[in-house]
Amino acid sequence: TTLADSFTVDITRAGIFNLSFLMPANFDVDSISGAALSQWTELKTDAGRVITLHLSGKTLGRQDFAITLAGPGVKTARGWKVPQVVLREANKQRGTLLIVPEQGMGLQTATREGYDQLDPQKSGIRLKGVLAFSLLQVPSTLTLDIDQVDPWIEVTSLQHAAVREAQLKITANLLYQIKNAGLRAFRVFIPTNAQSVHFQGEQVSDFLKMTNAITNGLQEWEVKLDRRVIGQYLLQVTYQTPIPAQAAEAALAGVQAAEVNSQRGFVTVQSDPRLQVTVDHLPTALQIAEWQSIPRNLEKDLASVSASLTYHLLDPAFQLP
Repeated sequence: TTLADSFTVDITRAGIFNLSFLMPANFDVDSISGAALSQWTELKTDAGRVITLHLSGKTLGRQDFAITLAGPGVKTARGWKVPQVVLREANKQRGTLLIVPEQGMGLQTATREGYDQLDPQKSGIRLKGVLAFSLLQVPSTLTLDIDQVDPWIEVTSLQHAAVREAQLKITANLLYQIKNAGLRAFRVFIPTNAQSVHFQGEQVSDFLKMTNAITNGLQEWEVKLDRRVIGQYLLQVTYQTPIPAQAAEAALAGVQAAEVNSQRGFVTVQSDPRLQVTVDHLPTALQIAEWQSIPRNLEKDLASVSASLTYHLLDPAFQLP
């Protein structure tokens, strides 16, 4: 938790040599600056740790200071007390408080005294989840309830199958839309007989099969990233599945993004010129579509291919014979 406090002090009537405040519990000084500041010191008292700002001399007029304090982070809490810097020498203290949560955290005001809640957007703040308050008086108190917010994930996919005499070659582009909280790993189901499996995308560091994670002929894979991602993210998986010699039929299974709120998209099939590919029974999970209807941002490495068959994907758990 970072407490960054920028404040202006108006010193009237008589000059002063220092300013001081009681350090919030479990916080430490990261930095203190100001044109009129000579040095700062810390003193342990019965009331707690007192930070004193020693000024360059007897000081009058308007002076600007910046204080940054660092304290422990918070995952979830009830009635978490918001830290505050109160200048002990001030006759009156007013101001504005902004509370900015990390991605994936939700804040709710539990109790407040001496604060008036504001609309952050009216102050030009566009960040989601920010709370804004006007400080009316000191001492004042403000407590928050803090919760972890689950990510909301929607996937639009393009699964392309190239039919050859001995194999199906699959390229699947999964375009994630991630809201509320970032992700550092993805889970994807692909057929158990997939060969030469390869995942690629920005920040991908590793991918591996999950042990004891086979469902309906599909193997679960985990894709790990170097850092968390949020917003739009494109993940590509390529693999082959074998077709027996002289086979008259093959089945294309859907690539499924696991732990997502929805998956929609497209499925396309391209056949070798020497082969004739037909579909006698179209599953309800697929609906006939046109190649031109596929969004361009799904066509990574597929923009130049042609498709014999194109479908809208209504349900990712399909088997196309």
